[in-house]
Amino acid sequence: MSQPSTPQTTPGTITTAYKRVAQAERCDDALACIAMIAGQTLQEVTAVAQVMGYPKQGPAYIPEAMIAKIAMKSAQLVVSDYKDFVSFAALPDLAFLYVDYDEQMEISRLVLWHRPTPSKLQNLSTVSGYIIDPAYWVDPKHQITRDVSHLAVEWYLTVHSAKTQPSKPKA
Repeated sequence: MSQPSTPQTTPGTITTAYKRVAQAERCDDALACIAMIAGQTLQEVTAVAQVMGYPKQGPAYIPEAMIAKIAMKSAQLVVSDYKDFVSFAALPDLAFLYVDYDEQMEISRLVLWHRPTPSKLQNLSTVSGYIIDPAYWVDPKHQITRDVSHLAVEWYLTVHSAKTQPSKPKA
């Protein structure tokens, strides 16, 4: 996994290991989340996705199997199948969270969850995790935040480098 040499610090004193990549369209949230972890641009990840069948125009839905293939091809990232969300404390250290599920439309969107270990990010004020939301329409205070009260999480996908083992979900 590529991590920026200088962590991103937000106005709310959150230092992140990944730089926020905003999505460009309503349907490229998964690609933006992959780009964040890969340290790539949205355009680079989108190009990989298009080679793999992601449409160049129009609406698109990226199923979990395709998310996994794009993540592997873009940055040697392994992405799990859907897992039921229980609590933030029970999440692994790195995951894509499915949030704001609309039952009638049967859609939701992805945000990036990261819980750094103190050894990986020395100037983090606490060990709790944070969210990086790629949505361009969310309030800027919710783009990078520890405040998760505005999100309804249903499922998650564990993410880890193909070279490492995934972190274990917390008990």
